Amino acid sequence: MEELPQVTPFGSNFGHTYQFTAEYLDATLANGLYALARIPKISEEVTWETIRERIQEYAQYDNVLWWDLPEELRYWEPAEEEMMQRIPQLTRELDPMKRPNFMYQPTHVTPGRIAMDAPNLDIIGCGAYTEYHNMPRSWMRYAIEREIEGIERAGFEVGRDYLAGQKTPIAVLQLFYSPNMSILSPIDARHDFWASIAAGARGVLIFSYWHKRDGGVMQGTWDAYNECAQQLTSANLGPVFLFGEPFTDVSFAILRGPQMSAPFEPYGYNHEVRYPSLTVRAWTHEGSLYVLAVNSSERGLTARLGGLPEGATEAEATFETVTPEGEGAQPVQRMVPVAGGGIEDSFGGLGMHLYRIALP
Repeated sequence: MEELPQVTPFGSNFGHTYQFTAEYLDATLANGLYALARIPKISEEVTWETIRERIQEYAQYDNVLWWDLPEELRYWEPAEEEMMQRIPQLTRELDPMKRPNFMYQPTHVTPGRIAMDAPNLDIIGCGAYTEYHNMPRSWMRYAIEREIEGIERAGFEVGRDYLAGQKTPIAVLQLFYSPNMSILSPIDARHDFWASIAAGARGVLIFSYWHKRDGGVMQGTWDAYNECAQQLTSANLGPVFLFGEPFTDVSFAILRGPQMSAPFEPYGYNHEVRYPSLTVRAWTHEGSLYVLAVNSSERGLTARLGGLPEGATEAEATFETVTPEGEGAQPVQRMVPVAGGGIEDSFGGLGMHLYRIALP
């Protein structure tokens, strides 16, 4: 808790701990943060009355963000399924603010398992731990799309209005290391952050701040996540990704470089999955069109993005600057020409661009 002040300057807005008490809610509140209110698992020491008392106690705090169910409950285990059903019922009954319910689901879950759990949850978040799962970067798209598929299989819509039955997918990204896995580099972390949003995640949770100590190799990765969070918040992109209207007219063609990203076989599948190297998602919000494009190939490529407003002549490449020629010249915002409703641009390996186009 003493390190909470170290995360707030970069745009992180909530905390989580396994040693959860009301004291943690006090500490996060003092640092301007929300917190996940962790509900314990039923045991010899924890009864249903204990859980009722905890919910009533924590519900008094305005900075509870979500109710955090015991992790990885299994629907085929009767005692665990009872917790999966009853705890959300109790939070709805006892929390005057009726805040959403979340349960971390493991990295290997399939859309079918997500569909079984979705009726009881509001926030859908599974481990998207690429190195832990020994997957290529392109797997990040699958990690988020399986959540969306599970939500839709269960008969729900993706969205933020959870009290009306919509479900919100989020990314739970890796920040830990052990000697039996490859190191998640800063470049990998930046890719996974933006690729998860391009694939449809409505929020990003990092697991975990504590593990940035692992092996003395994760500080740079933590710094990269901080950079992404700071970019997102400084450009006020949260409302774009959460409240923006999807813009589905954008298309793309890869002109040079790898057409497809690395193949992989997800857990529970008996065939390979392979995506185009580029993942693109777009939104309109408050008079602007935002287009996020992420390259999941290790090699660079050149692509044309089409379907943009015909009257547009230029796009702002958010976060990017260029320095004009000439002595003493200062960096200026990078602007990309838009011609015939399209942009042609180059992407570095695992690189991304976020374009903002003013709408007429």
